[in-house]
Amino acid sequence: MFYVPWLTFLPLAGAVGGFLSTRRGGNFVTRVAAALFPAFTMFGLVCLGLIWMGLTGRLDRPGWLYVLLGLFNWTVLPTVALLPGAALFLGKRRT
Repeated sequence: MFYVPWLTFLPLAGAVGGFLSTRRGGNFVTRVAAALFPAFTMFGLVCLGLIWMGLTGRLDRPGWLYVLLGLFNWTVLPTVALLPGAALFLGKRRT
C-alpha cells in the first residue's frame, strides 16, 4: 500500500535533486547522480542485505529469485520513476 504513493512521489524527488544540483552549478554527471540518489541508496541497501545473507548462510539457490525481484522492485522501478523528473534539469545549465 505504501509502495505506489512512493513511486508516484519519485518524479518530484528526481526533479528536486536535478534542480538543486543545477542551481549549485553541477555538471551533467552530478545532476544525474543527485537526481538518482534514492535509487543508488536502495541498491546499496540491497547489496548490504545480500552480504549479510551470505555471511549468515541464508543465501540459498531458491532465494535468488527473490533477490532479483527485490533488485527490480527497489532499484530499477525507482530509477525509471526518478528519470522523468530528472530529465527536466539534465540539459539546463546554471545562469
